[in-house]
Amino acid sequence: MKRLSERAATGVAWLSGGGLVLALAVVIGFLILRGYENLNLALFFGDTPWKAAIRGG
Repeated sequence: MKRLSERAATGVAWLSGGGLVLALAVVIGFLILRGYENLNLALFFGDTPWKAAIRGG
């Protein structure tokens, strides 16, 4: 009986870990699909030229 409960606990642990990875993948996928058109250099640097922003000059 103890062996069965250990196997069940291991199975539940794997399922919960897999569910967490799946949920994270769904959230990241949603953000990428819905926000892809807004990802550009202006998001990070505004009106500043990106080379000047990186070099600090």
